[in-house]
Amino acid sequence: MEDDLPRGVELPVPRTEKRVFMLDQLPSSVRQQIPELHMPLHAYNRNRNGTSMVQLNNRIYREGDSIGNAMTLETITAEGAIIRFDGYRFCCRGADSKPFDNVTF
Repeated sequence: MEDDLPRGVELPVPRTEKRVFMLDQLPSSVRQQIPELHMPLHAYNRNRNGTSMVQLNNRIYREGDSIGNAMTLETITAEGAIIRFDGYRFCCRGADSKPFDNVTF
């Protein structure tokens, strides 16, 4: 079915509450609105007592913080961070993190 689409036409990606997308899986119209994110610091505490944090673009954030551009840092995991934007959830990883594989939270 995708082979029948004209070049440059994307199938819509459903906005679901459970699914976490890789950034390149989001529709291009959504990706274009997301600024470049650099995550040099990723500190995850499995005890979930509020000590997990990430550094994105030179600022420190904790779960639930607004990142700006209508983005929210939803969850910090052992692999990286889950960010919500425009109804979509996508993962952001630090340079040394392993890839997310079929993540559902």
